Amino acid sequence: MDYAKNAAASRAHLDKQLEWHHGFLPPNAVSIYMSDHGGEQNLTEQNVNMPFKVIGNGIAPGAEKRLFSYKDMHKLIECLLSSKPIDECFTDYAVVDQIDPYNKAFGQNIREEGWNHFLYERKRLDKEYLKRYIQATKIVTSEGEHYSLNILGEEAYYRDKGCKDNLVGNPFYAERIGELRERAGKFCNPWKEKRQVAVDFYEYLGIKEKDIAAQCY
Repeated sequence: MDYAKNAAASRAHLDKQLEWHHGFLPPNAVSIYMSDHGGEQNLTEQNVNMPFKVIGNGIAPGAEKRLFSYKDMHKLIECLLSSKPIDECFTDYAVVDQIDPYNKAFGQNIREEGWNHFLYERKRLDKEYLKRYIQATKIVTSEGEHYSLNILGEEAYYRDKGCKDNLVGNPFYAERIGELRERAGKFCNPWKEKRQVAVDFYEYLGIKEKDIAAQCY
């Protein structure tokens, strides 16, 4: 089954399940259902866009194609509670910050088990995987295009639904990529912020402060 048919079947099943769950709530309730990006790490249209459903009394059935960022959830809730139009909830750009792992629980596991055991023996993650997916990354998405920049300065730019060709390096899009790079902004430097777990993590991968300096504040 191709992606479009699979996605349509999944949406139909999801609609039935949400209708059943919503039946347990009071008649005037408004429910918001959402998901995450899933496990596949790339910037094609099907992976950037996520299921997002709003069900409730007085909300007409329909689909919205404009871009909505989870960061603007408070605007949506305010509009729903006050019966205001939801037009102000949409945005031309959404910027996503994927941070490097430096939380206390992650650091505690590392200290107790050591990097090799925690990341490889227990989680089966090799260094090449970690270099590609775990370091800090910024993503800028707009209607039909997606740009990413990681802390090493590696970029990706995709256009149109289903496109899997990275257009970075294509001179036709150089100006546009420059605009999105500026919109993405700079990263925080874990060395300067003294976030030791993040520093240890990068050094475990063979990444030094000089390797990320150009992308950081």
